[in-house]
Amino acid sequence: MIKTKWFFVAITGFLVVSYFRLYNQYFGHDDLGYVELSYNLFQETSVSYFTSTNFGHRIVFYGLMSPFLYLFNFNPISWGVVPLLATIGTMYFVYVLTKPFGKQAQIVAVTLFCLNYYVFFFSNKIYPDSLLSFFFISAVYFLLNRNSSRSIVGFAICFILGLGTKMVMVFILPAVVVLFLKDFKNKKHCSFWFKTSVLTSLLGGVYLLLYWCFTGSPFTRFETFEATKYITNCSFETLPIQALINRLTIGMPLLFLASGMVTPLLIGLMAINKHYLKEEVLIALVVLCTFWFGTISLSFYVPLCTTEIRHFLPLAPLLSVVAAISISSINLSASHPQWAVVFIVVGLVGCYASDPIISLQLIGIGILLNIPMRDTLKVIFLIVLLSVKPLGVLMKKSELGKNVDEKAKRLEQEMKVGKVF
Repeated sequence: MIKTKWFFVAITGFLVVSYFRLYNQYFGHDDLGYVELSYNLFQETSVSYFTSTNFGHRIVFYGLMSPFLYLFNFNPISWGVVPLLATIGTMYFVYVLTKPFGKQAQIVAVTLFCLNYYVFFFSNKIYPDSLLSFFFISAVYFLLNRNSSRSIVGFAICFILGLGTKMVMVFILPAVVVLFLKDFKNKKHCSFWFKTSVLTSLLGGVYLLLYWCFTGSPFTRFETFEATKYITNCSFETLPIQALINRLTIGMPLLFLASGMVTPLLIGLMAINKHYLKEEVLIALVVLCTFWFGTISLSFYVPLCTTEIRHFLPLAPLLSVVAAISISSINLSASHPQWAVVFIVVGLVGCYASDPIISLQLIGIGILLNIPMRDTLKVIFLIVLLSVKPLGVLMKKSELGKNVDEKAKRLEQEMKVGKVF
């Protein structure tokens, strides 16, 4: 069997090599905007500059970027270090959370997470979603380890830092409430819930107090969000009701197909009847429902936009953990014809609704499940199937668009970029 420690090191190495190959591929809007914010954080810049847009309120993300900018003399190689480290950190928590379920399950979980195309794609892009995923899975780790006193501080810090990264961090709260009610019914972990709620409230109060001191209002962030909304294909408050219905019905299944997260989801369902009572599965189900039906606006019901897959990246590590639990509950070396049919059918449907490579991966997994084979060989074939698309991107580096390239070069000149060290 593959040694999990060395496999983790190998995947980490793959992500690092990929970063040096792909770090300067920008979209030219949000990402370079975060670079500007990070650069201006230590310049003589007014507070209003940072609080006038939603991006400026994500200070944890671009604040963590700033030391790397200065360390590497503002060279573009430093711009995406935070997403890279966040992805590796998230992978570490997936690795730790799946350790009780065996080495085979660990390897499958790490593979499903890191070789998911969009996790890999955004691991070297200047977006806060990878960092949000890190704080999300970190908070879940501390929730699952409520017997430890460190979890009280750990959860509170991760939650507040997550809020400072992106407000979608609040989507973990329904899972927190469900676990609290479960423990309240069983009269367990009372000390954890009391101390955690007090500490989190105190840190949240400090967070709002800082806003009040610097902007004159503790709710500036919410006010900015409502004031700077722009019309998109997910502005459900202005769209016909059919658009909202489509989002709440077929929107999420299509997202799972397009993102490749359908793979850990289906693997997790293979043994759901055996492990549905596990807290990892309970948290994943509640968070999944929250991302599906939760609103990002207080003034109107606006669920997350499914056309932007990166918004849903925090689901990837959770689903990978659930898939690992499922793998530990089944005889992987045996044939599973019913689930083979499910994977193949979903793959064929995906040919019309998603990336054909993801569809072929699903069909390939379906064929694997139908063939009696040593479980080690099945895991190796799974790794090969899931690595096709990331390796394809790595080997065929795309060119920057002219406008994006010009904006990146302008930023470099503005910051007087020098050689590393």
